[in-house]
Amino acid sequence: MTNPSIGVLIVEDDPVASSVYEQLIQKRQDFTVIGKAQTASETIQLLNVITPDLILLDVHLPDANGIDLLFQIKHNHRHIDIIMITASNEAKTVRDAMRGGAYSYLLKPIMVESFFSTFEEYSQTRHTWQANAHIKQDQIQRLFQKKSPCCGDKARG
Repeated sequence: MTNPSIGVLIVEDDPVASSVYEQLIQKRQDFTVIGKAQTASETIQLLNVITPDLILLDVHLPDANGIDLLFQIKHNHRHIDIIMITASNEAKTVRDAMRGGAYSYLLKPIMVESFFSTFEEYSQTRHTWQANAHIKQDQIQRLFQKKSPCCGDKARG
């Protein structure tokens, strides 16, 4: 039995970057882009009609700060996971993203390896959540101590 595809909403004001993310996602059979938005208001409108599993969210949007949007989404749609994709590498922004419940944080320009490894890690984590009614302590430790590609040697800001 195959797992259903993970629906992704891309929230990015740069159409070129949005297109690149979509092309990269299309290379994975377990993910499907189900929507794209360029602003926070478009995102909120889309969330009234679609239910993504995962949102790729930029911090710098023309009508709002992506961190504020992260908190709003998590408040209203707790079940949606969010990966931040941004050029913003300020410690406060990264800390706020973590506190807001972001699954991961990728710095632009995106390294393809980091992008794919983050998606692979997310897919495996999601499978762990869905496959187990109860999670053992060692699995919990791995989930909470996952390596973040934002801080590795290959990420660049």
